[in-house]
Amino acid sequence: DELAYYADGGLAQVRAITDERRAHFDELSRLAAPPLIAAPPSPTVATPRPMGSATDAPLEPGEVLFGKPGSFGVSRGRARIVSSAAQANSMNPGDVMVVFITSPSWASLFVGAEAVVIEQGSVLSHAAVAGRELGIPTVVAAKGATTRIPEGSMIEVDGVTGNVTVIEGPAAAADDHEPREMAIDPWGSRSHDTASW
Repeated sequence: DELAYYADGGLAQVRAITDERRAHFDELSRLAAPPLIAAPPSPTVATPRPMGSATDAPLEPGEVLFGKPGSFGVSRGRARIVSSAAQANSMNPGDVMVVFITSPSWASLFVGAEAVVIEQGSVLSHAAVAGRELGIPTVVAAKGATTRIPEGSMIEVDGVTGNVTVIEGPAAAADDHEPREMAIDPWGSRSHDTASW
């Protein structure tokens, strides 16, 4: 339909359709995906993500968020909350990517990450498999990771136990983050503790 509108000089109609679809996409982006879809979901299955509720209090230094091990290793880095693949440019080499959910298209974004923490997923999810293939400590099923781990805080990701520990709050990191192009050797630049592999 859009091509026919465009061919007939209906650029305004194409723009209206695009704006409508963008608004619908933004609306759907604010919904949390259900953990399992076994049948067509009812409209009440997808609910808005809780943001800033009392149970989502940010973690303080020394506090631990528990998840499931996805890929072995222990790493430390600054937490970068990434809500879409388009935000990957906010990552610096050595940062820990903290996401709600990923898809196979995100695998290339793992290369520059020191570790990955994901709210959804399991040991057999694509993110966990990609983490193992790349040798990147990965924790999955870390409920509340994107709301409880403070952006820019120094965290330790333990892919053996599934624990994510806040080492230092974000205030100490306020001046050391300048996004730049990631050009790193994915095999030679890691500082993972592999003793527990």
